[in-house]
Amino acid sequence: MREERKTWPRGVGLLAISHDRPEDLRVLARELELHYPLVSDAGYRLIDACAGREANRVYARPALVVVGPDGRVAWAHIGADAADRADPSVVRKVLAAYMPK
Repeated sequence: MREERKTWPRGVGLLAISHDRPEDLRVLARELELHYPLVSDAGYRLIDACAGREANRVYARPALVVVGPDGRVAWAHIGADAADRADPSVVRKVLAAYMPK
């Protein structure tokens, strides 16, 4: 991911939102050498508003949202379950639309 970020359009960033506690996210970021913010939503306010949780589960479904320069959602993938992740090739195509021509 770090190498791919070099080719992202200017102004594009990555933010991860998790239900984990902030102190756990700091440890995870350090262990995995992540170079983007991990934000805690332990109360599930944003998670439930955007993607929700799997039925009868406490953890969030995976979701990826691309917000355009105008602040509007340009594309989103909300996983049906923990294994349903966005296809990286599709995400690359979405981001390519923001590359300078």
